[in-house]
Amino acid sequence: MKLEELSRILRETDPAAVLVNRSVLDRVIQNVTGTAWVVWEVPHAHCFVVDRPVLYKYVEPEELNLPHDYNLPRAVLLLERPTAEQLNGPVTELLAQYWRLLFHAAAHRELDNRLTGVSPVGLRERIDAIGAAAFEEARNVLIQDGLLTDRADEGVAYVEFAAYFLELRYFNPALIPVCFPSLPPDSVVETVLNRDVDGEALFKKTRPAGAKDPAPKTDDQSDESHDFYKRLERAAKRATAAGDTVSAAILHTRAARVAPGYLTGPAQALAREEIGRLVDRLQAALRLDDADVVVWKRTLPALLDKADQGNRPVEAALLYDIQRACLDHEQKIYTLDVFEWLGSAGHKPIKRELTGQRFVRVPAQLRSASRRLAAARLTDADRQTLALLLRNALDQAERQLRDKFAPLLDNALHDAGLHPTSLPERAAIEKTVEELLDRISSAGFLSFGDVRDAIARGQMKLPDLSAHTESVRGDPLLRLDRRLASQLDGVYRRAESYTRGLERVTAFNFGTQTGRWLTRNVSLPFGAAFLVAQFIWLLAFERMGKVARTRGEVGPSFFGGWNVELWFHAAWVGLGLFVLAVIRSAPLRAGLIGTGRLVYRATRFVVWEIPAQIWGNRWVRAVLGSVPAQLLLNYVIRPLCLCGVLWLLPIGLWEAGWLARTVTFLGTAFLVNTRFGWRIEAVLFETARRLLELVPSVPAILRWLNDVFREMVDALEWVLARVEDWLRLRGRTGPVAIAVRAVAGLIWMPFAFLIRFYTVVLIEPMLNPLKLPLSILFAKFIYPLLLLFPGLLLADPTSFLGYSSPLVEQLAPYLTEPGAGLLVMGTLWLLPDACTFLFWEMRENWHLYRANRPDALRPVSVGDHGETIRGLLRWGFHSGTVPRLYAKLRQAEREAARTDVWRDARTHRAALRAVEEAVCRFVTRDFIEVLNDRESGWSGPRLAAGRVLLGTNRIRLELVAEGAAPAWLEWDDRSGWLVAGWAEPGFLTTLSDDQARVFGNALAYLYKRAGANLVREQIRAELSKEAQHFDLCRDGLLVWYGTRDSAPVLYDIADPAPQIRPRVPGQRKPTTGPVLDAARLMFDRTQITWTQWTEVWRAPAPGDKPPRLGPANSELVLLPPRTDRPPSASDPPAVLGSARADDAPAGAL
Repeated sequence: MKLEELSRILRETDPAAVLVNRSVLDRVIQNVTGTAWVVWEVPHAHCFVVDRPVLYKYVEPEELNLPHDYNLPRAVLLLERPTAEQLNGPVTELLAQYWRLLFHAAAHRELDNRLTGVSPVGLRERIDAIGAAAFEEARNVLIQDGLLTDRADEGVAYVEFAAYFLELRYFNPALIPVCFPSLPPDSVVETVLNRDVDGEALFKKTRPAGAKDPAPKTDDQSDESHDFYKRLERAAKRATAAGDTVSAAILHTRAARVAPGYLTGPAQALAREEIGRLVDRLQAALRLDDADVVVWKRTLPALLDKADQGNRPVEAALLYDIQRACLDHEQKIYTLDVFEWLGSAGHKPIKRELTGQRFVRVPAQLRSASRRLAAARLTDADRQTLALLLRNALDQAERQLRDKFAPLLDNALHDAGLHPTSLPERAAIEKTVEELLDRISSAGFLSFGDVRDAIARGQMKLPDLSAHTESVRGDPLLRLDRRLASQLDGVYRRAESYTRGLERVTAFNFGTQTGRWLTRNVSLPFGAAFLVAQFIWLLAFERMGKVARTRGEVGPSFFGGWNVELWFHAAWVGLGLFVLAVIRSAPLRAGLIGTGRLVYRATRFVVWEIPAQIWGNRWVRAVLGSVPAQLLLNYVIRPLCLCGVLWLLPIGLWEAGWLARTVTFLGTAFLVNTRFGWRIEAVLFETARRLLELVPSVPAILRWLNDVFREMVDALEWVLARVEDWLRLRGRTGPVAIAVRAVAGLIWMPFAFLIRFYTVVLIEPMLNPLKLPLSILFAKFIYPLLLLFPGLLLADPTSFLGYSSPLVEQLAPYLTEPGAGLLVMGTLWLLPDACTFLFWEMRENWHLYRANRPDALRPVSVGDHGETIRGLLRWGFHSGTVPRLYAKLRQAEREAARTDVWRDARTHRAALRAVEEAVCRFVTRDFIEVLNDRESGWSGPRLAAGRVLLGTNRIRLELVAEGAAPAWLEWDDRSGWLVAGWAEPGFLTTLSDDQARVFGNALAYLYKRAGANLVREQIRAELSKEAQHFDLCRDGLLVWYGTRDSAPVLYDIADPAPQIRPRVPGQRKPTTGPVLDAARLMFDRTQITWTQWTEVWRAPAPGDKPPRLGPANSELVLLPPRTDRPPSASDPPAVLGSARADDAPAGAL
């Protein structure tokens, strides 16, 4: 029932009845009765009788919620307004409750009128007729129940007793002996009260229309076995009234378990009804089809079977995720930004609506629900159906997010200077926009660093600064930062002041021709040489200082020593000239690389291959296995090796004399020949072996360290974002909530800035092993410079740090001395890390500008793992996501077969599906969207990415063409080489020459971005017809010139030589066979530049041959052989899992 309808019914019953808020009723009672001193509970707060003139002294007319032309009678009956829960409850219960309230208030009015002229003697007669003791008991009961104050006189007490007794008499007579056990018989009390009020007539007069007769229950009528069921149902109704449909459904489900048999079905129906209401809300949020809604309503109730068990089970959490998605769409979200309001001098409001937040939060909630689905206790059919529903809902939410933000990002990037002038540039900027949208979808926000990194790793760069003054006013990236902060309010986080300052400083150096010349020819070569020289001097300085302290002498100054020697400065200047020559001279770089390879090969031959051959000689093995050799090895050589290590340690064993040396040797000889010594030796050899295995993985280890600390910073940003999200307002909020959140935000914003600044700028460079050497080096410069400013830092031998600062004493009254010391000394101690942060961040800023774009195309990362296609397949220290996931899946499947718990297996399958989606996005953005563009010249069918099939060393992708048979593209990891090719040619066999040229150009770009080393079709085209089969091994390419039973020929494709000569496998000896051109054989030897990729899509001049991507003197063969016969729809489809190398004409890989 609506409040207006209830108010109308009560006014029709008694024109004096008015519904008011509890606060208004309390105010009137306190002022009229003089009980303003009452703080916690106002007496008789459910209803009150007051004169109309007195009422308007304390109440505004709009607080009564009456029609404007309504005239109240002289005596007004104020009734407490019902709650939302009461209004949403049964109408009969609501009318019965307000009939009772109206009767009580009307009895007060009648008694007040009747007793106005009664003398104290007459009042005393009435009390004596009831009984003085019984009346005293009644007065105490009324005081204890909050219906009277202890200061009320006898007249007020009699009126309240009479009204309350009559209320009980007509609405619940069973309570009279409970409330007033000492009263005389009811007939005696009724005789006394009938002198003042006709209870029967008043009972009928105050009856609202539609109210049923009171039916109070007694203890012999109630059924307490159903009490828990009723309490659950009442709680469910309250949840429904509050809009919490999931809680209501769970409570109805729980009630159905304890309900009597005839109520179980209705309770379950109510639970399904609540789920249906939730699905309706989801449909409104995502604009779902009616057919999908039917499936949702049929499948989602399956979660209720377990959602009411335990403390927040995963099924309930999944339902709450879906409900939060609905709430995020329904409720408006506001931010309270006091600093923005102050900065704008009051022009911007403190409370701003964040219209973009719902587009971000809805997919985040659905993604959380999808992750929980793996652990939900459902049947496999229900799980698969619900997984499909959630995936479709998430796709719809993602489309809404991209439709909302894609135009904003595209326009902002365009206005910042990223103007595409060709098809590749247009595809590049679209990919940048898509990557930024991926970041918004996954993280829930976008930061300045995300935008900068996306532009830096993309192919569409910023233009040069139009003027030198632009670096002062703000380069295009800073203008983009301001614009995104305005258009993506609440989604985009603007750069911090120190990051904007760094961008201003580096804009001139990296974004102008003059600045780049200075960077390449002065700052980079000579700055690097200076830092290398100072690092070497730092190592010598530490050693010299240690020696001086041992001798009791004063150590050298860091600014002295080598830093005052002319030869030292001449040396680092000479090193800078050498670095400059390396930067400017391509032949010198090639020569140095070739020399390094030769030195590596020679070293490997001397250190590894020769000892390995000697060790493998059977005569050498026989000699080493003889008794004399074993005695010499066990009792002389191995003890001497261990002794050498002990003698070199700074414990003085060698300086102690020959006796100590002899005892050490005998002790080690005994130790290495015991079981304990053998075990220690085995552990040491195993450790050494593992360390040697890590040597080739050093680049991967460095990338892993970089990723670990980047994820740590991302985790901090996520935590700070969650706090900021909590400070936002949702839906309708009162002034108290706004004030509390505004004050909290005012405190939090500077606190968050300090957390971000200290963690990212001052702490992370100190913890990151890649940045720590730079921090140590900068410290040797920063600390002596700080000592030149006594107001900042002073040398203090009494301090445990060796330094003190006057700032500590100045801040101690505000922060306490420990707090001030920690803040000031901690900041000064970490100040060198700020220099490291600035130095490190310059690397990304260099790649922002168009003139600094690398010439050659490089592989790009695919997905969130930061790996290329090759990295996804190749098992390594920080690579091999696909084989690692399959290994985890195998282990989880075996464990699930034993325990019947499939949660981990489903989680790993979901992770593999995420990799499939990442590969699909990569091919779509870098290949398909280029061909489908109307300016690409592609006249073939419109393309789309279909299924993706993963193997432990293979990725296959279905390339779908409209109206034609699909083709299957695959990448294989073969002994560390990434081989690309076509598993099923499909529609490719029917392409025309012009279509094949356009398709091949786009395919060459895709292969380069994937990091392919070899292409099967290219290898087949380069080999002679005598080559019947070819394969790859760790040493190179194996080719069979003859039958498969013949001996193969090995081509060392790792050899950088332009001509690859045949060798004998395993021996690497030259043999007879064709010499292969490495550039024509290996795809990764073909360099494709961005300029070539751009020019190949420009329309040729009249009479010119259409451009083809690849080397000028040869043609890249990337497509399977074409035939004149198009594939028939009746041809049986190939079974992908049964493809063998022997099936290809030349033995495809």
